[in-house]
Amino acid sequence: MKFSQGRCGFGVANNLLWLASILKVLLVKAKAEISLLEIFSLEVESTTRNFLGNRVCAVAGLDRRNDLWYDHEKREEHSKPVQMASGAGDWSSSPIDDYETLISTTDVELLKRAWRNEKASPEILPFQDALVKRAKEQIQLMEETVDEFEESGHDPLIVSLYQMDLDRAQFLLRSYLRVRLQKIEKFMFCIWKNDTYRDRLSEEEKSFIESCIRVIEKHLDETVLSKLPENYRDILKQSAISEEDDMVPEPQLDTFVVANCKRATRPLYLDSNRQSAVFDNRDDYFQMVPGDLCIIRYKPFREELINGNIDLV
Repeated sequence: MKFSQGRCGFGVANNLLWLASILKVLLVKAKAEISLLEIFSLEVESTTRNFLGNRVCAVAGLDRRNDLWYDHEKREEHSKPVQMASGAGDWSSSPIDDYETLISTTDVELLKRAWRNEKASPEILPFQDALVKRAKEQIQLMEETVDEFEESGHDPLIVSLYQMDLDRAQFLLRSYLRVRLQKIEKFMFCIWKNDTYRDRLSEEEKSFIESCIRVIEKHLDETVLSKLPENYRDILKQSAISEEDDMVPEPQLDTFVVANCKRATRPLYLDSNRQSAVFDNRDDYFQMVPGDLCIIRYKPFREELINGNIDLV
């Protein structure tokens, strides 16, 4: 009988210990959740907003002017007082409208847009010099911030969130520059002999294309061209009697692209060979309005893309 009571008492003690351990785990989990909420609301309000989503910032009314990715050229635009509806005292714009305006002016969104356009365009586009400089400065600042946090023993979660935002920014910048280098390598002779294309390059890209052309010309001359007849030694033409540079690959401007319209375009001929400004009938031309998402031939709308009226998807 005593042995039975001992086993019963031992079982109750085990149950109590098991219950206590569960309560302890729940308490630790609750503290962790509270700590996580404090982290998101206080310590990572600026940089991690880009990773967690800008929509939360817009709806909550957070100020992005201290954000690392805030476009400082747009500071004056966002600092203007918001007009109030007459007599009602309500805001004249909704939080969603404010969000759309806000996110479209951040450097990270502008860099993402430039990368998409460059990737989808068959030809090389003007280099976004000011944007790339700002992006490099912000990336350097973020790298210093991550290093300081790691050295000071900051919360690993905070460091990982900053590192995620840093990795995303570096990916966008590297991808943008890599796409441009791929086009330069593919169409280097076409770009270099075309003043319009050459003016779209950065100084570093110009140095790169000069070096590439010099190395390729030297290599081809030593290995192939010097052993051919005199009339066939031109690197750009098939023979001396060719009137054009028929050995130079050029971008296919008649390819089809998916375009999203931001601002109304001017009426354009669907037939890119027609240059007249007089339209015979409505079927001769096409005009995009804001919100349109169309599959179009690139060549007629190339100027609209460069002017920022449309984006490629």
